[in-house]
Amino acid sequence: MALDFSISGYENLFRQALADGINLFCGAGFSVEARDKNGNALPIGMGLLDELKVEFSSIASYTKLSRACTKLKQTDKQSFYAFLNNRFTVSNFSELYSSLLHINLKNVYTTNIDDLFFKIFEKSSNAQYLNDKSTRGTVFKPESSIEQTYVNYFPLHGCVRTTEDYVFGATEIASAFSQRDVKKSWESLAYDAEEHAILFWGWNFDDAGPIEAMYGGQHNIDSNVKKWVLLYERNEETIDYLQSLKFNIILGDTKEMLQFLRDSVSPSFKDCEAPAYIDRNLAEKMKKYCPPPNDNQLASYPLSSFFLDYTPRWSYIYSKAIPKLSYYKQIADFVAAGKNVIFTGIRGAGKTTLLMQLVIMLEAKVVKHFMVSPSFEEAQVYCKDLNGSRSLLFIDDCFRDTDALLYLLNEKNVQIVCCDRDFNFERQFHKIEKMNFEPVDITALSDEDAQDILNIVPRELKKDAASTKKFKKDPILPNLLATNLRASSFKFMSNFIEKDSDAARVFLMICYVHSCGVPCSFDMVYSFLGDDRYSWNEMMNIIMHVGGLIKEYEMSSNYFGSYDIEYTLQDYYECRSRFFAEKIINSIPKGNKVFANVLLDFVKNVPPYKICSYDKFKRAGYDADLACRAFVNVNDGKEYYQFCIQNDECEYTYQQAAIYFSRNGVFKEAFSWIDKARNLSHYNRFSIDSTYAKIYFEANKDIDSLECKQALDILNNCCTSDKRKSIHFLSFAECVLQYDMRYFSDDPQSSYNYICNAINYVDEGLEDDNISLRTKNKWQLIDVRKRLIEAKRKHGN
Repeated sequence: MALDFSISGYENLFRQALADGINLFCGAGFSVEARDKNGNALPIGMGLLDELKVEFSSIASYTKLSRACTKLKQTDKQSFYAFLNNRFTVSNFSELYSSLLHINLKNVYTTNIDDLFFKIFEKSSNAQYLNDKSTRGTVFKPESSIEQTYVNYFPLHGCVRTTEDYVFGATEIASAFSQRDVKKSWESLAYDAEEHAILFWGWNFDDAGPIEAMYGGQHNIDSNVKKWVLLYERNEETIDYLQSLKFNIILGDTKEMLQFLRDSVSPSFKDCEAPAYIDRNLAEKMKKYCPPPNDNQLASYPLSSFFLDYTPRWSYIYSKAIPKLSYYKQIADFVAAGKNVIFTGIRGAGKTTLLMQLVIMLEAKVVKHFMVSPSFEEAQVYCKDLNGSRSLLFIDDCFRDTDALLYLLNEKNVQIVCCDRDFNFERQFHKIEKMNFEPVDITALSDEDAQDILNIVPRELKKDAASTKKFKKDPILPNLLATNLRASSFKFMSNFIEKDSDAARVFLMICYVHSCGVPCSFDMVYSFLGDDRYSWNEMMNIIMHVGGLIKEYEMSSNYFGSYDIEYTLQDYYECRSRFFAEKIINSIPKGNKVFANVLLDFVKNVPPYKICSYDKFKRAGYDADLACRAFVNVNDGKEYYQFCIQNDECEYTYQQAAIYFSRNGVFKEAFSWIDKARNLSHYNRFSIDSTYAKIYFEANKDIDSLECKQALDILNNCCTSDKRKSIHFLSFAECVLQYDMRYFSDDPQSSYNYICNAINYVDEGLEDDNISLRTKNKWQLIDVRKRLIEAKRKHGN
């Protein structure tokens, strides 16, 4: 049999820990492959109690080992200790234990009193020895001494070789934390467990001692992702308990673990390929790709600001104030295996925070770099700067330029860990699906993740009855915060407008532009306000009045790629964070005149050639969601989209206009716009067809069943022919349900056939290997499937 890592065991991380350095915490089960001088296996658990009962008749009726030991110590200590010394002195042991000499072992904590570890190290052929901390203390190494390898050894209950007393009885165990020598050992364990990899081996977790040592007092090792436990038996309660404490679980016995160490870890692991460090001159040149150092120049922020503006700060990451999501270990395990990782999630899922935690905390033997939405040209420059050296590159907003991501994924010396919104991943998946990467969707939080986050929310921001109960219905971070934070006031925008309307308008414009994923240049502000109304100095003054709600964006020399643009000639601005920008936009009441005028003035006054990364901006800049919020009057919305068409007469603009009109129930107008989009479409055909079919269906669903069927057939074609077909499944299913409701009695056979098709598509979308669909979309498919099954039953099937 082999070790089983399938239950959150993270084998790659474990192998990495064995090479980089690991601590052991050993219980009785560790020594099962050892024998005493009579050739008997060392006793464990109740086996020792049974032997003691045979030897000492005074405890014949005892059922608990700790009580029996207390009794014997108080009544016949000399005989009791002589028995222990004889029984736990190791005479021979399996040669497999020698594999421990070939891993990077740092410290050993053990509750065993046998001398097995001493015997193991006596056979070491290297300059290794066991440093018994209970007798020798800390190793002192003068500068002139020859370097020696040693492993610290903490016999928490004593040892047959070095102590005259044992911690076996109930009284000694209960008072262990108050005994100076023992307490120091436990405290050392707590600190080591907080920072370093550790394996609990042969331990019975019914004893809460080590758990108390690590989790009690000031110690909290929730941030340590490298703590494993070797479980001999698969017990669901124990597994669930250990997973709630964030242990990584390996199923197997001592022999299997020793065989794993022997077969998997090279005895010469220290002589493996050296880390690919870049030289000093190149490192200096590439500082621009490194995160800011944790020095006096790094600003600090109160944790409350994280929940008020949702902006991840480097100071939070360095201070470890924000707990890691459980996905951290999954991604770290992929990285340890040398794989590229793309993780995605809904807006506000914590992607950037998790990426920053990985940048700072993930251990790597190569240089780590960090980039935000690199262009293709920036990716090329980065690889040229790297000059063939290996690197681990972290990228935020990685689909800003998919060609850049494809280029980097093809570079053999660069390992990629990147993130973006699930929406962008779905749209670009067909371009990258054949590339070598591991996808991870971090949308859904575990119960432990949710509680960890709730634990750090400042009291003044948290509701009195805060809990994770309501969150479980929709286990995502925005829902957790929405249900547990006190209601936030968004009236400050109306007050802002009253006090300084020009600054408020500019702020809203910058929020709008930033929510579209690009910074706002001074030139854009200049055109938006109009040089016929304001001088250059007056415009700068308006921007200054906005104050700390915005910040200057430091434009990279490679931001514009190959375009000949002198970026240093003007300033660029963005909101405090993109999430905050979106929150401000979403806080604007529907039909707000100020916001409507901001959108209208922007599209009228700011030409596309002045907009930073217009190709990225236009994906969201003319979005129907924004138009629906701003323009309650359809005539105003029509005027707005007519100006949009003057700026960019493309199928996407017509499509968004059509969606706007359809949401306002003006289906004939909507159909007119989407028909124009369809005539223009070349590269985005299926997306346009999908919108076309939905509007076509809505315009005719209560009028003509034949027209409805044509619309359904177009959607059906999207579901079968588009490379991104999964994104059409939900729309098709919803339209099919409406068709069935309206035309069930008139056309039952067609209705039934459409329902069967829809169920097949939904099932395809819900398959485990379908990684192109985001988690939230799959939840919607589960719901619509239930309704499709009910509709099918109505047909008698």
